[in-house]
Amino acid sequence: MSNPVTVYTINNQGTIWQKGTGTASGQALDLRDITSTGNTITNGSSTNASATIKADGDDAIRPGSNTIILNYGTIISNGVVNTKCPDFIGGTTTAATCVSSPSAHDAIDVGSRTMVSVENYGTISGPRHGITADTEISVINRSGGLIVGRNGSGVGSDGTGTVINYGTIRGEYAGAGNAYNHTITGYPNQTINNGDGDGVDIDGVARIENYGTIIGAGAGGFDSSGNPNGADGIAAGGGVIINSVGALIQGANNGILIDNGGGLAGVAATSITNAGTITGSNYGIRIAGAYNNTIINSGTISGGTFAIQTGAGADTLEIRGGSRIIGPVDLGGGADVIRFTGGNHKLTLSSGNLTSAILTSSSIPYVVSGDKVAAIDPTSFAASAAMLQSTTRVISSLAPDFTPTLRDQKRPPIMSYAPAPEALKIPEGAMAYAADATLKSQTAVTADGSAIWTRVFGGQSHANAAGTLVGFRNSFFGGAIGVDMPVDASRRYGVFLGGVSNSSKLAENYGDTTSKMVFAGGYLRQSWDSSFMKLALQAGLGSNDTSRNISNNTANGGVETAKGNYSNWYMSPELSVGHTYALGEFLNGDVSLTPVAQVRFLHGSFGGYGETGGTDNLRIGQRTSSSMEERLTLKASHVSSGLQGFDLKLELELGALANQRVGGGDVSATFVGQSVKFAQPGKGNRIGATAGVGAELTNGAVSFFVAGEYIARANSVLDYAGKMGLTVRF
Repeated sequence: MSNPVTVYTINNQGTIWQKGTGTASGQALDLRDITSTGNTITNGSSTNASATIKADGDDAIRPGSNTIILNYGTIISNGVVNTKCPDFIGGTTTAATCVSSPSAHDAIDVGSRTMVSVENYGTISGPRHGITADTEISVINRSGGLIVGRNGSGVGSDGTGTVINYGTIRGEYAGAGNAYNHTITGYPNQTINNGDGDGVDIDGVARIENYGTIIGAGAGGFDSSGNPNGADGIAAGGGVIINSVGALIQGANNGILIDNGGGLAGVAATSITNAGTITGSNYGIRIAGAYNNTIINSGTISGGTFAIQTGAGADTLEIRGGSRIIGPVDLGGGADVIRFTGGNHKLTLSSGNLTSAILTSSSIPYVVSGDKVAAIDPTSFAASAAMLQSTTRVISSLAPDFTPTLRDQKRPPIMSYAPAPEALKIPEGAMAYAADATLKSQTAVTADGSAIWTRVFGGQSHANAAGTLVGFRNSFFGGAIGVDMPVDASRRYGVFLGGVSNSSKLAENYGDTTSKMVFAGGYLRQSWDSSFMKLALQAGLGSNDTSRNISNNTANGGVETAKGNYSNWYMSPELSVGHTYALGEFLNGDVSLTPVAQVRFLHGSFGGYGETGGTDNLRIGQRTSSSMEERLTLKASHVSSGLQGFDLKLELELGALANQRVGGGDVSATFVGQSVKFAQPGKGNRIGATAGVGAELTNGAVSFFVAGEYIARANSVLDYAGKMGLTVRF
């Protein structure tokens, strides 16, 4: 075509097929001479994946400038020319002459045309490259889409390029002896082994976002400059590369290679952000040149020779939570920076002045020793304090409160060892809701005899990543048995004993802690009419087993597991005050409201310990943690009589909660032969809201109850707890 103003729109829902079998027998679509704007080529649709544009003897499509190619079906070239005649032969500088050399065949060959974009939902496959351009290219490969170069790059540009991938992009190698054998004067069989299977190859500045898979599967022979071919997941001259969570960039040689195509400096600085996997048998990431590059990692980077190697520029390596590096790290010369922003890490650096190079952007503790730099993830210390807080909060609520209700006013007390005085008993059939009736009810209830109660309970707390801490989940379950006894008509006291099992798991598979704890406590309850006060004290002893997965780039697989054991103890006094308001009858039952204010102090002491199983075992000194907790709740109760003498009590509770850290020394540690001290991690002050529901079924002297509670606190901290049990009065 030669008309520069022609605008074309091609919508293929069937088959466009060039059937020539020569080495240059024409394309299925050749639109290269058109330079107008608004051109489109559509192959198939969202409901038609069978549409095909195919060439047997050359490129499938040669678009003109300003063209959008939208593919749902298959764009494929089956030509035999799967490599090009090189400028230099066999690694020498001797110029070679190609005799009648045909151009290589690709699925889409943009050439020097500009403003061409490809959006692919289907398959694009070429005998050399899948998509290639001389100047620039823009590609979006959607989920389920496949772009493959069967003896070259999946996507390549000799200039700049933008590639956003949700599917699969592959560069493959046809294998030794399977490349097209160009006729070259004086150099027979020089191209027959050539193939350069990069996933994405952008010689200039690139922007690549990968949410799927990019693979450089293999390479052989030599490139056009005489350098040995290598297969890289991504080869580029610089720019921005983002590899998302779950995404893969893999190269038979290098995961990512930034250079000029011959091992020297590329054309620009590079920023690489990895939350997925970048891997290569030689290098995970290799950046040549003295540019100031940035690598931010929260995923996996691995390489057989080096996981990461950069040049002489002022490079920055930021290691975030979830990071895993397998293989040595060499940041070259320059004022390099390593920044830890979360996680258990240990790196071996091959060069660089670590004393001046290591920086932290947060309170992550780190140490430097020789060519090693190590950071300690403090999340486990925050998780252990949070676990103790959540567990003891539930233990605090286990004992029955014997709160009076209107239903208690309407029946005589159960087998009382201390009967109420005759003057305070309610006349038969009375329906009083005044203060004197409340007093009589209170006297009758608290004058009941002793009670034995038993409880089972369990719960979880979740905390999202915040600041320097990764997320964690604590789980616990346990049981207790207690005795509740009257002192006189207005006072009761009780004692209890129990045990609880805890499990704390850190996000990113960083490790876990399991604990076994026994606890005991006592309480005294004083009543004045419908008001009450409770003093309580609980304490416990525990044993804790820790397992910590350390990201160690010199360990086999990049991870080693260190284990430890320590003991702990705690004590927690508390004070609660409240008042019960009788509101009368509603829905065949009696309703009351009970506001309660509670303040609780918690002090925990955690013993020191040393880990085993790691290359450089961590030692942790004894530490303590103290906090205050205030709580305001409003409980609504509804009590109704059922069949066969059963009473049903339903409760709804809403409230607010606040925590403050009021004590606790620093954490002291020894790691990689160095000592480090850091503040107790975790947010010291939190506020939150609470909600709870419960039900109690009573028949005579026996009560069965079940209850659940939900607490939402600042910074996405959530607590869930449930309990159930029996109370038997006698």
